[in-house]
Formats: sequence, structure tokens, C-alpha cells
Amino acid sequence: MNIMTTTLVISTVAVIATIAIIIIAMNRGQKEAKLTIEEVKPKVVTKKKKVTKSSLRAMKKGELIKLAKSDFDTDFDSSLTKTNLVNKVYQLYHKK
Repeated sequence: MNIMTTTLVISTVAVIATIAIIIIAMNRGQKEAKLTIEEVKPKVVTKKKKVTKSSLRAMKKGELIKLAKSDFDTDFDSSLTKTNLVNKVYQLYHKK
């Protein structure tokens, strides 16, 4: 599960919880349920998966470039071959 999917899932759960609170308040006989809409900052909960060359090979070149940029703030030229990108991103994850 990537970061965007995780963020979407967490945001969806927060909305469902808010709706459930409103329904409970209305069932308790309250005429109005006070609802304040706050900008929710998504919490990124990611499990550190072991990054393997196989998992990197399954990605597209654009995904590899975005991954390197988001996780390591490293820019790679899109003219690099996919094999070179896989090797470079793998090295970023497995620095010794």
C-alpha cells in the first residue's frame, strides 16, 4: 500500500467516525449536533516494507523517479534506462 492509498484510507476513516458521532448524538435526543469542520492533516502511517529489486522492477520509470524524489529528495534524469534507475534507487534504500 503506497502513501497516497494509506492517506486516503485514514482520511476516509476519519470522515466515517465523524458521521457516526453525529448519528449517536442525534439518537440521544439532541436536537442539534455541533459539528466543526477542521482541516484534517493526514497522518501518514507506512509500514517499512523491505525494498527489493523485484519490487522496484515491477514499477514504471516514472514511479521510480517519483519514489527517489519523495523518499530521498534525489532527482534522476528520465533518460536513464529502467535498469539503471532500479539499481540507483535500490542503492539509496540499501546504503551501508
